[in-house]
Amino acid sequence: MTMTTTKKVNLTEAHNQWANRPMDQRFTNVPDFLNHLRLRQRNSYEREAMTDTMMVHHDDDALYLNGRTTKAELTNWSGGQLCQRMGAPASYLRKLPNDRAADLLNYHLQDMPASKYNVMFYEKPNYDVSGGATYTTQAITTEHYGRIFDADVATAIVDMNERTGNKFRNPVAYANGQFGAELEGAGLYASDRDMFMFMIDGGDRLDVGDRAKLHRGFFASNSEVGNSYLVLKFFLFNEVCGNNIVWGAQDITEFRMRHSKYAPTRFVNKAEPNLLEFINASGNREAEVIKRAMEYVLPEQDDEWWKSLSSGRNAQFTKGEVQSAIDMAELEEGQCETLWDLEQGFTAHARMKAHIDSRIDLETRAGKLLDIVRDSSTAVLTA
Repeated sequence: MTMTTTKKVNLTEAHNQWANRPMDQRFTNVPDFLNHLRLRQRNSYEREAMTDTMMVHHDDDALYLNGRTTKAELTNWSGGQLCQRMGAPASYLRKLPNDRAADLLNYHLQDMPASKYNVMFYEKPNYDVSGGATYTTQAITTEHYGRIFDADVATAIVDMNERTGNKFRNPVAYANGQFGAELEGAGLYASDRDMFMFMIDGGDRLDVGDRAKLHRGFFASNSEVGNSYLVLKFFLFNEVCGNNIVWGAQDITEFRMRHSKYAPTRFVNKAEPNLLEFINASGNREAEVIKRAMEYVLPEQDDEWWKSLSSGRNAQFTKGEVQSAIDMAELEEGQCETLWDLEQGFTAHARMKAHIDSRIDLETRAGKLLDIVRDSSTAVLTA
């Protein structure tokens, strides 16, 4: 499924990852991120299993599912999946002592109609065993589940980027989700149930290039254990701040793929070509709009056009907002003579607002000013 919009918005997906991921799920560079996912894939294997052959074991520390080994520890995620398959309340079972939880699960396994599931096991590296289980049960999915490994998604992105000149990189952000901390590589996250990548071709705190330039970025997220869809989101944007909010995103295209039976084939045939097309593309369409805005000379400030911005039926701003935009344009752009100067003045004024909702609202209204120089082929679509 593909969804597209050209409405100018701010994106918070990467910010939410930055703010909430624990330390052991954060990566500062692509090689470490990719090596982690590839190791997990190499050490994972799948088996078909009938429910009437499954058995849950326990000790004081954990619950285990029988596989080719005697100790394949159920994770919080796979344990929840097992409960879901049997219609058992996972939240209740997690409160029980391990022996009682195992007994109840085994009762349900034997009582329910025999069903076939794909069980994914993970063999821990030697250094990660520490006397515990050698294996974990990563996922229990239906026989129709089409697994796309997180490592395959990340590898496809990295390989395409390398083949096309390494145009994209992960952005920087304040370290460890702490506002104001030292900047470090960010945008790369992985847990035992999902992965998330954020890649850009510029526009973050490391970039001191032309402020008038629109940058390209994309998110990629996936879950090889059945937690979510494969999602690719492509967009143009103005800037990425130190907490990884993407400001002024537009021309947004989102590609979603369910992990159905033939999902791995569809990933190769559909998702990868979309990704390659975006990596090879340029921002020419919106760059032309910016060029027109920079050439569009505004009337004198006593003209009725200025009054129409803050009064009348179609007013989009308050008088104070207009004056602040003029002041900020003169401060940051050195003038307020073109439509682009004014739009950038509004954007700069929005950055000073304490509340994100207020900032987003003003930036959205300011972005509509560029409709003046858009022709029918670049018209903004509004919801």
